[in-house]
Amino acid sequence: MSIKNCITICAISVLAPLSVFANAVCADVFNQKTNVKNQIKKVEDIATFNPLGNSDLEAQMDNNYSSPNIEAYRLYNQLKNAYPALAQSSMNFAIMDILKDESLSSFHDMLKEIFSELTQTQHENIMTSFKNKTNEKVSKIMSKFNADKRLKILDQRKITKTDMMRALGHMTFDESVDALIGSGGINRISSDSLVGRYLKAAKDAGYDVTTFVGEFQKGPGYQGRGGKKLYVSVDRNTGQFLEQVIGANPHLLMHNHTSGQGTLQMYHSAQSITYARYDYQSSLNSVWAGSIIPVIPLSSTEASQVKNYFTLGSFDYKYAKYPWGFKKRDEQTQEMQEYCRSGGYSSCTHWIGEMPLGDKLVDNYSVPGYVDAYSDATDTTRGLRTKAVGEFNVFNSNSSTESIGTESRTHRLARMVWLQGKGREQLWSVVGDKKAEGLDRGEWANPGWVLYNFLTRTTQQRVPVVFVVRNSATAPLDQAILDQMTSFISPY
Repeated sequence: MSIKNCITICAISVLAPLSVFANAVCADVFNQKTNVKNQIKKVEDIATFNPLGNSDLEAQMDNNYSSPNIEAYRLYNQLKNAYPALAQSSMNFAIMDILKDESLSSFHDMLKEIFSELTQTQHENIMTSFKNKTNEKVSKIMSKFNADKRLKILDQRKITKTDMMRALGHMTFDESVDALIGSGGINRISSDSLVGRYLKAAKDAGYDVTTFVGEFQKGPGYQGRGGKKLYVSVDRNTGQFLEQVIGANPHLLMHNHTSGQGTLQMYHSAQSITYARYDYQSSLNSVWAGSIIPVIPLSSTEASQVKNYFTLGSFDYKYAKYPWGFKKRDEQTQEMQEYCRSGGYSSCTHWIGEMPLGDKLVDNYSVPGYVDAYSDATDTTRGLRTKAVGEFNVFNSNSSTESIGTESRTHRLARMVWLQGKGREQLWSVVGDKKAEGLDRGEWANPGWVLYNFLTRTTQQRVPVVFVVRNSATAPLDQAILDQMTSFISPY
């Protein structure tokens, strides 16, 4: 990129959401391989995509409505009352804009953590304390070098909502991949990347963890091996370092495939996930030997979408697992009808393929048709059931949930996850299930097939790293060992 172009991009930062924030840090956002105009357009689309509008924070507080943005708002008010300089600062309106945007849950968690820790001590200079605390948190999810660059945003005279998001660690998908492994790719792991930090922490404790760039066998019904990934050893001694570096990072979604797994288990933000919902606080330090853990990097907006989806499942898993059970209104009779009564699949695992995840916006959602006796389809013909996103209506009177005004919290969250005028690209498409063949066959209902898909048919960029839990993380790791690991995978 030429210096002239870099300066031009930075000059329009106030106009471009998730903007480049200063001439000195252009390289942190754009690089020579990036089509600048497309990047700006993509970032604008993502940043302004909030069709539900901003929430009324005061009204939600009055209704005892509890969510990360409201909890962060309460703490922020405490700080502003104690330190009026916060309310008068250039970042105040930007923080408030983020808190009002209910879709940005990963940023709400970050702010809640920052504000909570700041309220516990006295501060001679609250602005300096806020900057230091922000830098401390952002340094945990990206390299210290890039986190230090982000900190400079808070010195600007004018700070927009998207500037503030960048200061709080907003990452595009490419930046999330770089944070995980570094710009050198899987063959040259950066020491300041997340994987590099895990390896260093283990080595400092006396454990020289083994890694191997290899290919996994494609599994039953397929020939040969899949694309190359970086396989990294973990054991009971090094699991604590993996937890410290990886565990609570919201930009990483993991499939924790335990040996012979029958019910899909995912892992996100230090929580175990089954049945499309957060189950309980969990630790990567307690995973079993034989577990295989592919890592899916997420952009910050994808991370918020994932958080919202699993939170929705925690409120009422039916809204997350069975989107075809939503209702649509017949324009002539005004009666509520099932969205897709002729399609769908009921299992403990199928939902992962249907989860709306990606930053790409779509017009339709797809679910499996009649596959076997476990299908919900009343129409026994084969084939995907695809419907326009706009046909969804989630106002289902059977839901008993915490209310805010006339709309339940679950309904509002369901609309945020599924029904935003346009939908978000479903995971089956994000990870490259070509032509939805696996979805059509009902393969996403099996944890073993899901794992093989992540390991062998998903691109290296979408799943660059796989942690393998072994009796010894320092034991040799090579292609022969990877071939033996197929015995740990549940059949399908």
